[in-house]
Order: sequence, then C-alpha cells, then structure tokens
Amino acid sequence: HDALPISDLSRQYQLSFWLHAMKQQPGQFVQNFYSDMVCLWDEIAELEPWRNYLSEVEKFYAYRDSHRLILFLIALLDDCDSTRTTILNRKPLPSFDSALKDLISEETRRYTTSPRSADMVLATPHQTNSTS
Repeated sequence: HDALPISDLSRQYQLSFWLHAMKQQPGQFVQNFYSDMVCLWDEIAELEPWRNYLSEVEKFYAYRDSHRLILFLIALLDDCDSTRTTILNRKPLPSFDSALKDLISEETRRYTTSPRSADMVLATPHQTNSTS
C-alpha cells in the first residue's frame, strides 16, 4: 500500500476537514448542496490510490458511494429526517444516485404542497352597513 506524499496528505486533510464541516443551509436546495459536496469529493478522489484489479475497484467504488451517501445524509437539514431514515433502513442501502433522486423528489413534494408565507393571501368578508 503506497503512502501519499506529504503535500497530498495535507491537501486530503484540508479537503476532508471542509467536507466534514459542510451542512446544508436553510433554503438551500438538496441539488445545490449536492453540487457543492461533489466539488470536494472530486478533489479527494484525485488523491485516492487506485487498484489494478477490476473486482477491487468495483468494491472500492461501492464502498465510496455508500460512504459519501452517509456523509451527505448527516449534513442535510433536520427536515429531511423522515426521508433520511427511510433511505438508511433500506436493504440493501440504495446507490447514492437513487437516494439523491428520492431526496430531491421529497423536497419538491414538500415545497409544492406546503404554503409559503409570501404566497398566502388572507380573505375576510366585506361588511356593508345596510340602513333600510
């Protein structure tokens, strides 16, 4: 097993630190948050050692996919709790892409079915004074 050069190890530390500090912000869509995380994951992937055997590469990709899914679910807002629980309880754990589609679908459903304060209109009956 080959050790990373010191400069790569420092970079991997810095990227991992930023990744673990990431949290979805209120009002930030899941897709946008995912895009931000992918940028860091791609940089970290550049530093990962590669194996020459196809079976090991496939196992590694499966492990990395599930690890990224867990980190992503941890960083989401609490209003994703029910979808997060559903995803984590599925056997086998879904792929990251499948879970992301579920999260975006649920976010879209919540966004389109919940009233937003700026869109609400209150109607009150108009009273007339009738003097006859």
